[in-house]
This record gives sequence, C-alpha cells and structure tokens, in this order.
Amino acid sequence: MHKVAFVVQYDGRGFHGFQYQPNMRTVQGVLEQAISRVENKDIRIEYASRTDTGVHAYYQVVSFYSNRNIEPRKWLQIMRGLLPEDVMVWKVAYVPDSFHPQRTPHEKEYIYRLSRCPLSVFDRGYGWWVRHLNVDVLRREIEYVQGTHDFVYFSKTGAPRQNTIRTLHVSLTEAGKYVILSFRSSGFLYGMVRLIVGTLVEVATGRLPQGASGKVLEGDISLRGKSAPAGGLFLKEIRYNKIDIKWQEECESDEDDNT
Repeated sequence: MHKVAFVVQYDGRGFHGFQYQPNMRTVQGVLEQAISRVENKDIRIEYASRTDTGVHAYYQVVSFYSNRNIEPRKWLQIMRGLLPEDVMVWKVAYVPDSFHPQRTPHEKEYIYRLSRCPLSVFDRGYGWWVRHLNVDVLRREIEYVQGTHDFVYFSKTGAPRQNTIRTLHVSLTEAGKYVILSFRSSGFLYGMVRLIVGTLVEVATGRLPQGASGKVLEGDISLRGKSAPAGGLFLKEIRYNKIDIKWQEECESDEDDNT
C-alpha cells in the first residue's frame, strides 16, 4: 500500500465548495468518485484546505492510500480521463505515511484579484471589479492586519474558540488593471481572507474610515466590511517546510526543480 499525493487545480464556480456534502457537487466528491473507480473501492481523501463555494485553486493538495502500483505520471493520465473539465490533477508524488496535507507543517498562500476596470466576459467569476479603489489607502490599511493578531472577529462565526491567533503576511502587487492581494500564513480561520478583503476594500473606497481593520481586530465588528465575493479568491500555493516532496508533472520543462 502506498500513500499518494496530488496537487489539484479547480474552477470553483461549478462547485458547492471543496468539502463533501451529500447530494451536492463538491470538489472532494468528484475526486473521491474518480479515485474510487481506479481503486475499485470507496476512497476518502485528506486535504489541505476547505475552500468555499465559488473559490478557485491553483494548488490544492490531497492524499490517499492506494493498493495500485501505478507510476506517478500514469496517475496523471488516468485522472485526466476520469475528471470533468473544471478539475485537474496537476502534480503527483508518493509520500511517507506520516504526511498529511493539513497537519504536516506548511504555509498556505491565497491571492485575491481586484480589478479597477470592468471585467471582460472571460474574466467574470475570477475577480472583483471595484470602482474608485484608492490603492494608496489600501496599502496603508493592509498594515493593520499584518503580523500576529487574534483574528477571531475576521472569521465567519465570530465566536470565541481555541487558537484564533494567526501570523499573517500580506502584500499588494499592481498588474495592469488588477490589484493582487497576497495572504500567507500557516493557517486561516473560516472566511478570514474574504472578510479582511471586504473590509480593506470598503476602507479603500471611502465607505469605512481608515484604520477600521485595526478596530475590528480589537472587537468592533460594526466596522467590519462585507465578505468579498468568492470568485476573486484563489488558493495559490501550499509550501511544506520539513518534507521534500518530489512532485512529478505530465509534461515537465528542463527548468522544473520539482518544488
């Protein structure tokens, strides 16, 4: 028996989130159905991040035990034939039994795509058009959520619970009409990134006072913005700190270093 890990990409628009839900189309459900066909038995996968309805992923990591002796790149070919067009297994590796996509120490990176111009018909569902976005104000407001804080009031539940302190690294990049926000942490609370983005945007468009993000961290949820639309959010990458995973792709370039 081997433990197999996949890097999975998906377009979140056609799914009710990642996590399995009865009678709903989810990424986990689609993956488990395909893998179970290969294994000829029911398979349950482990996964790194539970993305919400409409959220996309460039780099979701899942793992499972397999009784099949299949070459890594053959897995990619098999899964390509079984999965729908909005899900793709991009990379594969055999990993130690101790590996768990969520519990093995790692850093996740999410990005959020803001647009200062109307989105084309091909980009709708993959960003958020924000009118009158003041990027200078946005840069300053980011500093309030930078670093180590208790982010409980930037979670969807807002209820006190264990371990709501996170260390967050936020950066902003301008790329043409797009403003890309990057969020890196070893862990995120439920709905945390979209609530932070929603608050940052309301400050940067003048609907909330500057410094509102800091006040929310102190407990004033009256200054918290609405959750940003799901379509602008992407799970961009997961970096494992203490394990060297030899990922293989179906078509690799000479420059690929398997990282």
